[in-house]
Amino acid sequence: MSSSKPTSSSASSSTSAKLIPLSSNSTSAQADSLWFCNDFLLGAGMVIIQPSSGKVVLVYDNHYKYFFLPKGRKDVGESLEQAALREAHEESGYRAQFLPLSLPHLQPRPPLPPSIPGHPQNTLPKDPLRLSSEPIYISTQLDYNPRRKNAHEYITFWYVGYIEEDAVPEEGTKMADEQGYVTHLLPYHEAEERLTGLQGSVLRKAYEVWNTTKRFQEELQQEQEQEQA
Repeated sequence: MSSSKPTSSSASSSTSAKLIPLSSNSTSAQADSLWFCNDFLLGAGMVIIQPSSGKVVLVYDNHYKYFFLPKGRKDVGESLEQAALREAHEESGYRAQFLPLSLPHLQPRPPLPPSIPGHPQNTLPKDPLRLSSEPIYISTQLDYNPRRKNAHEYITFWYVGYIEEDAVPEEGTKMADEQGYVTHLLPYHEAEERLTGLQGSVLRKAYEVWNTTKRFQEELQQEQEQEQA
C-alpha cells in the first residue's frame, strides 16, 4: 500500500502558500484543493473596451435590475477563449476581439522553434511590452441549487476585449432567458459606479492595465522615433 504522506516539496509548497500572501490585486490564497467534475463549473467573461472612446460595455438585466459584465458557462469541447468571445457576443451583441495587454502574468512563453541552418539559433522577435491576451483574473463563486444534493464552485476566467469605433450591437444574439438584457456603452466612470463586488474589481484593474499599456506603447514609440532621428 502506498503512503499518502506528502513529499517534502509538496509539504513545503503548502506551508509557503499559507505564510506568503498573494499580491494586493487578489483576495487571500486558498488551501490546496481537489474538486471532482460534478463539483465545479467553468465559465468565461470579458471586459469590453472601446479604445477610440474609452467607453466600456455593460449589460443590464431588466428583470433583476442590475448591471454586469458579459459572462457565461463554457460549453463541452469549447475553449475558454472561445467561450469568452461567444458569451460577449450573445449577451451584448458586440463582436469583440481580444485586446492584447502588458500583463504581469506567470505563464511561460512557448518553446523556441528548432534552429534553421544559416539563421541565428533560437531567436524570437523582441517583445518589450510582453503583450498577451491571457486572463486578467480568475474568480470563484460558490453556487447552490436546491435540486442538487451538493453545491459547486463556479470558476470564471476573465479576459479583456475591444470593439471598433463604428461597432454596433447585433440584434437576435441573446438566449431565451436573456431577452431582458439591455446593452449599454458607458463612459468608464459611469460603468464603475454601476458595477459592484468582484466584477467591479475586474473592471477597475482591466481599465488600469489598458491605460498602462497605452502609456508603455507611447513611450516605446517615442524611443523608436528618437533612435531613427
